[in-house]
Amino acid sequence: MAVVLLALLMSAPGPAAAAGPEPQATFTAPEDGATGVSPTTSLTWNTIPEAQNVFITIGTSTGANDVLASGELPGDSTSYEIPVALPRGVPLHVRIYTKVAGAYDRYEDITFTAEPFPSGSLPAPHAEGTRIVAGGRTLKLRGVNRDSLTWGRHNWSGCGGDQHFTDRDFDEMQAWGFNAVRIPLSQANWLGRRCDAGDDARMVDSAVQKANERGMYAIVDLHWSDVGGRSPCDADCNTGQQPMPDADSLDFWRQVAQRYEDRSGVIFDLYNEPHDVSWSCWRDGGCTTESSEYANGGKQVDYRVVGLQQLADAVRGEGAGNLVLAAGLDWAWDLRGVVDGHALDDPNVAYDTHVYTLFHHTQDDWDEHVGVAADEVPVTATEFGSSDCSTADTRRLLDWFDDEGIGWSIWSWNDPGSCQQPSVLANMEGTPLAGQGQLIHDRLAAEGR
Repeated sequence: MAVVLLALLMSAPGPAAAAGPEPQATFTAPEDGATGVSPTTSLTWNTIPEAQNVFITIGTSTGANDVLASGELPGDSTSYEIPVALPRGVPLHVRIYTKVAGAYDRYEDITFTAEPFPSGSLPAPHAEGTRIVAGGRTLKLRGVNRDSLTWGRHNWSGCGGDQHFTDRDFDEMQAWGFNAVRIPLSQANWLGRRCDAGDDARMVDSAVQKANERGMYAIVDLHWSDVGGRSPCDADCNTGQQPMPDADSLDFWRQVAQRYEDRSGVIFDLYNEPHDVSWSCWRDGGCTTESSEYANGGKQVDYRVVGLQQLADAVRGEGAGNLVLAAGLDWAWDLRGVVDGHALDDPNVAYDTHVYTLFHHTQDDWDEHVGVAADEVPVTATEFGSSDCSTADTRRLLDWFDDEGIGWSIWSWNDPGSCQQPSVLANMEGTPLAGQGQLIHDRLAAEGR
């Protein structure tokens, strides 16, 4: 209904929609011409007794024709909570139409500019020896994965994910004691192939901001790629996980680096789970591999691999000094090649492992594939967990992480009640799921962050 109404409003002839002396709703905040406005601001106005409804549009051109957000509200409403984080440093145009006697024939316009991203709110992390350091102290990452922005128009709830990226959601993560939130992203969404690129970027902006302003680092993760749009997962399938990056992954990281290079609270996770290539191709690219076959009846395609060194170089080429994470081979599990001559040539890199106890549950295995690297370079585990809510292996793994100086981010703040996911949540109100979820909650509470 709102979309239809907006189309009617936009197509109305100029004279019929012109603002006149008739009584109408008038804005009280933000003030017209205001700068430095919060990107999550609410709009407020004074209404009139005759108003049957009001209709709000927000855009980046006069009349809000390129609509970022819109909504129709009852005539006695006096406020509107903008459902998206607004672009920063760009003049925003807001219009409020007032419906009187069945007609939206009067309106008021204002313009304001959202504040720039704050700088220096979190100390920038950097690699130092075998540690990640921030503000002169070892940064022990205690993170959680906030999944679903990977979803595109063919996945589950579609573009925008599960909609649980609100202030309350991030308040709950903060209340548990997390100091980092990993935000998995889709290359196809970011580049506009499966979702609107502008909408996707604004949702990521909002999630990053919500994490940072609560003292939590945002780990931006290239989780799904799509082989330049040729993979079976560009349409009509449920996932987008490929063995290695492709040429468009360079564009993804150039754009992300440009957007967040001044954000001390943002960490770049270059590629989610590399697999099925050699260590030399993992680092330098150039080999040919076959895409994953996850589509409904889709076909696999061959493509030329881009290596993680090239992704790191793309980030640095945009002037971004952010800490980058480089995940190992065998679905990010194996880090042995990092200390066997295939480390990245980069001034600020840590290495990333994923440890799921269903597959890797012995200390000998952890020592051989991960511990050997942690003895020489900074290592963090951006995914780990059990798949049955059990705690024995996870508790031993957490103790081992502590002994090795490895930070961690549990999978995941998503899919409440699902041990198989694995989720840490019983519900989206932040109640810990019995077993592993409760273990993580209590572990954070005991550490006092």
